[in-house]
Amino acid sequence: MKKSSATSGQLTQNNGAVLIVDDEQPIVKLLSQMLKKLGYNTLETNSGKNAIAIYTGNNDLVDWVILDLNLGDMDGTMVYDQLKSINPDVHVLFITGGNQDAVSGIKPKEGEPFLQKPFSLTALSSVIGDISQRNQY
Repeated sequence: MKKSSATSGQLTQNNGAVLIVDDEQPIVKLLSQMLKKLGYNTLETNSGKNAIAIYTGNNDLVDWVILDLNLGDMDGTMVYDQLKSINPDVHVLFITGGNQDAVSGIKPKEGEPFLQKPFSLTALSSVIGDISQRNQY
């Protein structure tokens, strides 16, 4: 993480880059806009395979990844495992639009943060603050 600052009730302000991976292009665009309001640059894709390729070429620039659990070409946990093989220290925020039971047994990896879609900018900012604090140690 490059920089993070927030006080209670305020949005976390950051800089750095986030890779957004979601098979729904409108969600990718919305997340990109939200993250830009929080000070991040974004890399975007709607494919698990593309996410792996993008991360492979840019893992030194990417601070963390927002990863949908249910992608069209592969499930998010498979992408996660590939990202971890590239960089064991990769930080991932899992998201999904389906309820936990309806996502065909696909679950976020234990210990990784998770947000249920839809979520607010404030909720995203809060999780980012938690990720930032966790990664400072």
